[in-house]
Amino acid sequence: MLSAGSSPRGGSRYPDSEDGARGVVMDLTAFAAASIVDIEPHPSIAGCWIVTFPRRRLRAYVGDHPMAPDFQLEKEESKKA
Repeated sequence: MLSAGSSPRGGSRYPDSEDGARGVVMDLTAFAAASIVDIEPHPSIAGCWIVTFPRRRLRAYVGDHPMAPDFQLEKEESKKA
């Protein structure tokens, strides 16, 4: 059984903040934190942060979000010639 503040994926909790989203990227993905272009809270989903890289974006789930701690790559938009 997990204690309060722990998670099944790493034993630590990622706060609902820019630092928490950065922590998810550093700990759970292969993306380099140094390549992050922008991190901003999702405008309508609590505990979800949009992390932007030069060619990709992902959603980092932190805090009390039901999927936390986790991330989801956003679909790339098709490029028109």
